[in-house]
Amino acid sequence: MEQRRVRLTVIPPALAGALELALRLHPHTEGQLVAQRELAVSLEDALDARRELISTSQLRVNWAKWAGVVTLAGLSLVAIACVHAGRRATAAIAMAIFACAVAISIILIVSQDSPFGGTFGVKPEPLEQVSPRVH
Repeated sequence: MEQRRVRLTVIPPALAGALELALRLHPHTEGQLVAQRELAVSLEDALDARRELISTSQLRVNWAKWAGVVTLAGLSLVAIACVHAGRRATAAIAMAIFACAVAISIILIVSQDSPFGGTFGVKPEPLEQVSPRVH
């Protein structure tokens, strides 16, 4: 995972073998049937946790967020300098700069508000990677 080479569709042999073994068992009593189901559910949970870990390890912060943070930092510094100048013109400039900072914040929030649409939306590739495949 550290080198980002692990794929979501690849199941570790140990987990695949354990799941296959659990599903091949032929329970004879109700208790054995419940135990088989619980075992299969636990193994599925382990696979889901693995998939989530892989997905989380591949997350990146997109350039729009970094550009917004850097721009807001620069605007804030300029605004602080203008506020301390003590004139009406500089106060107007400071208000305009703060208005720009607010506008940038709103644009960033709106662009991330719809996570599955737009330029920065999440694409379906991760879901396609975990969909079952028939060989």
